[in-house]
Amino acid sequence: MLNQPMISMLSSSPFEKKQNTHLVLLCLMVPILLLSACGSDEPESDMPALYRSVDVTPERVLVIEEDHDLIFGRIGSLTSDSDGDLYVGDNQMIHIKHFDRNGDFVGTIGREGRGPGEFSRITNMFIARDTLYAYDFDNARLGRFVKNTSGILEFDNYLDIEMTDERHPRGVLKSKDHYVVESFTRSTEDRPSTGQIALLGRDGTVMEPDFLDIPVPERVMITFDGMSGYVMKPFYRSSHYRLTPDDYFYYGWNDDLSIDRIDMAGRVINTIRFDVDPRPVTRQDISELSERYPEQYWSSVRQHIPDTKPAFTNFLVDEHHRVWVNLSDIEHEDADKWIVLNQENDLVASFDMIPNIYFYMVRDGLMYGIERTEEELQRIVLYEVAIDN
Repeated sequence: MLNQPMISMLSSSPFEKKQNTHLVLLCLMVPILLLSACGSDEPESDMPALYRSVDVTPERVLVIEEDHDLIFGRIGSLTSDSDGDLYVGDNQMIHIKHFDRNGDFVGTIGREGRGPGEFSRITNMFIARDTLYAYDFDNARLGRFVKNTSGILEFDNYLDIEMTDERHPRGVLKSKDHYVVESFTRSTEDRPSTGQIALLGRDGTVMEPDFLDIPVPERVMITFDGMSGYVMKPFYRSSHYRLTPDDYFYYGWNDDLSIDRIDMAGRVINTIRFDVDPRPVTRQDISELSERYPEQYWSSVRQHIPDTKPAFTNFLVDEHHRVWVNLSDIEHEDADKWIVLNQENDLVASFDMIPNIYFYMVRDGLMYGIERTEEELQRIVLYEVAIDN
């Protein structure tokens, strides 16, 4: 068993978390992650020339946005199959939208309910061998959809994710031979809340219930009008994880840029590292943060603003086991800095990307993400980033 301080981003996107801010006082034990920023003066940029020496230019190749015929409720997940078709999990409308590789709408998959092919809340989904899987959090089951002879995905069956009475599965990922399940235990008077990663076999049998321990991050208690709840500490440290189709698990604690690659026996095969200096928070960060929190509990939150920002905010793994890391606004505020590292810790490429995009996957030089526009609209974006193999 590996023991690491980890917090998963699997259950919902940053956009969904931001929309849920005002629910915090109604959800006493469920952490609400907020898009936030945090204090001191902005230093002059001193980026190493190494970053700029391998710059590539991402090109946006596809946009799917709302119009009078297409409405997104609250996008929570995004994936693609080998044909390039896109599948978008909508957590408000409780279904999956299917688009072809050109971005044309094909139809919806599933609907709200508890019957076959129905969902109550989709927390994540993925494609494995051109089969679509979608995890229904409220019913703790993984829906499986396969293509019929016409190439249309149809409901096949459910895999019940059975944990102990104390553990509540939050999301599921699948590789070639394994499922990885994130779960959490609610806190009690005698025990704080904790998180776990469990390893399951292809039939859903729990092989290792404590494959990883993922302690819950530091939270801030908010009390208002006699009600109490938790929000995440601004710019909290966390970990992100990815599972690759060939049964490798990647995770990294974002206090620094160090990402481990482990096999399904729990052995660390390699560690990808890159020196990233902590970025001081700024007065502007604190000002923006104060505008995002409701005034009633800003005074409680402001006491927990850290001095520096995390080393990275997201990472992806491509089919060549290169790690794509979002360093966020390390150079300037109007762009996110991304770097690509290989297994030898070489910097393969770096590029700037416009902010407010959460990327879910990268494959064949295409990055798949959800963008939040200044008008608070959601849209699907694909970017081509040409990197020599």
